[in-house]
Amino acid sequence: MSFLNPGFLWLLPLVGLPLLIHLLGRRRFQVVEFSTLRFLKSLQTDVLRRLKIRQIILLIIRTLLILGLILIFARPYRSGFTPGIFVGKGSNLYLIVDNSASMSLSRQGQTRLETGLELISSGARTIDYPVNLNLISPTRPVTIISRSLLTSPIDLQRELARITATNYDAKILPALQVAVDDIIKNNDPNGIIWLVSDFQRSHWGDEPLSQKLLEETRAHKIRLVLFPVSGETYNTAIGGLNFVEEIHAQGKSVTLQINLFNWRARAAENPVALLIGNERVGQALVEIPPAKNAPVTFEFIPLTTGILSGHLQTDDDDLATDNRRFFVLNIPAVLKILVVGGPATDGNFILKALQASPEQTVTTRYVTTEYLGNESLTDYDGLIFSNVASLSVVNQNALNDYLGNGGGLLLFACQSCTPDDFNALWADRFGFPRWHGTRRADNGDYLGPGKFDSGHPVFRELWPNDIVPAGSVHFFNIPGLVCGTKQSVLMSFDDGTPLIVEAQREAGRTVMMATVPEGEWTDLPFSGFFPVLLRRLVMYIAGNAVQPFDYATGDSLKIAKIPGDNAIPQVQTPSGRRFTPHPDNDKYIFNETGETGIYTVVRNGIRAEHFAVNLPVSETAGEFFTENDYKALLTANPANVAVISNISNGEINQLTLNREFSTALLIIVLLLAAAETYLGRLNRTESGDQPNV
Repeated sequence: MSFLNPGFLWLLPLVGLPLLIHLLGRRRFQVVEFSTLRFLKSLQTDVLRRLKIRQIILLIIRTLLILGLILIFARPYRSGFTPGIFVGKGSNLYLIVDNSASMSLSRQGQTRLETGLELISSGARTIDYPVNLNLISPTRPVTIISRSLLTSPIDLQRELARITATNYDAKILPALQVAVDDIIKNNDPNGIIWLVSDFQRSHWGDEPLSQKLLEETRAHKIRLVLFPVSGETYNTAIGGLNFVEEIHAQGKSVTLQINLFNWRARAAENPVALLIGNERVGQALVEIPPAKNAPVTFEFIPLTTGILSGHLQTDDDDLATDNRRFFVLNIPAVLKILVVGGPATDGNFILKALQASPEQTVTTRYVTTEYLGNESLTDYDGLIFSNVASLSVVNQNALNDYLGNGGGLLLFACQSCTPDDFNALWADRFGFPRWHGTRRADNGDYLGPGKFDSGHPVFRELWPNDIVPAGSVHFFNIPGLVCGTKQSVLMSFDDGTPLIVEAQREAGRTVMMATVPEGEWTDLPFSGFFPVLLRRLVMYIAGNAVQPFDYATGDSLKIAKIPGDNAIPQVQTPSGRRFTPHPDNDKYIFNETGETGIYTVVRNGIRAEHFAVNLPVSETAGEFFTENDYKALLTANPANVAVISNISNGEINQLTLNREFSTALLIIVLLLAAAETYLGRLNRTESGDQPNV
């Protein structure tokens, strides 16, 4: 057994007060001379015996009464089953307050964050000051943001006032890991963690890490108290936005998809609208099951080129920040492509093919590897390398930076190099498939195009019925490419050997064709298929340039420096505030992305670039811990985890409802008081009829 307020146990010596009063207040008998014994006959032996027994019982009852009152104030609980929330004098309290976007949900004029802070203030009654407060942020960054000494509830309120709502997502397990690691590092036997959150499942994280953390808390006897902030919600959230097509052009249909999440416990019908600029171009009415999501698809045709900014929106509800999702779409008027080769003739077929169609203007420039260092790669939407076996270290680093910033690369095989040379540069340095030998088709033997990924943007709706026309292209030299887990085959030769392969990267798009656009290797350059395929490949690799990333609040963003332009750009937030990003080598960096909406990069007074920032998708899912989840935590960790809820009806409130003995002790004290009153009155009545002898 343990006590929430053990300081009251110092009053236990008062338990002996009734015995002391009894000893000091015993009746003194006086000797009186009398001439007869007749007055002694009225003293009945059984009456005296009853009085003595009742006095002993009263003494015991009064002792138990004082003991009971002291224990009520000390608040005992079963320490073998719950850790309790008491924070002893000089202890370290680790306070984690979830201030993510979902905690801004407002119900009856109060946000969940405000409710959580009230829970902390209420729990502060169990703190025996002074204590050491370690305030941990579960949003950005996940770290101990302050350490302070609390000498009174006023100090705690001052620290709580520093916590404000954000549009970031919460990382509960990493925040818990920070607290647990600090307790273990300091070998602190009295460390206790208080965690306030709405406990979205996406906040809690993966199961292996949670099990590891709970095992560490058990092993080091760390007390963990959860304060779930829950209740009825009236909210619809717009989840992730996805453009179905990855190749965009003027007059070409654009399809985008979103998910609507219903946080309610009942079905809801929600309108959702698509706006481009300030013009409404689409609307839908969606029925969403309770605690589920429903997909919504919109389609529109951009009639102009340039930057299109827009958003999707639904009606306002308890949480306003997830009712809009913004996007920026670049419909390019011109794609700038740099073609890099060995001899000057390497780019002839490629340049002619890119200029063959008037559907979309593509401007091209050809350079040999010798002069590649004179080019600023950031000026181009995509790069094509053909017959390139080696690059200087400087050019390799520049190319790597270009791809890391989202640039695209189309690579043709090398006619004048060995597979070892190719692998040393393109496979080992840039993650392309490894080349193991080349098979030559002799005596009229050749291969044609085989299976392809009809769902990929390059091939989507390219041929009727998704069938390659027979005899359209012949290949005479066939490199043997070996693909790994990070490469996917988009198209193969008709014998199954990879022909077109995409190498997966964290940023940028890189595609390789296992052929050389030369007559000795293939008749592809002489077919009508080549300009169509090449244009699609170019538009695909340039996709990251024409369609900016959908950033999430809290992301760090990079802005490329323009060679020769010494003017420092400014960033304008959706609310109109401007600031200057930090320079970092060949780019500018900033992470002030707490607002949702369209951000603008201003260069020399001109709005040059746009990008969208939205809530993290994890903040929109609306899946929360249930009562069964908390019960499972308590069952698995009965000695070190407690759950204190803000709702007592139908919710878990482990400490105050199930584990503490104060209520039972109060009832016992009241019964003892009633018994003491009755026996005392009875004794006074009977003893009052007897003379003192």
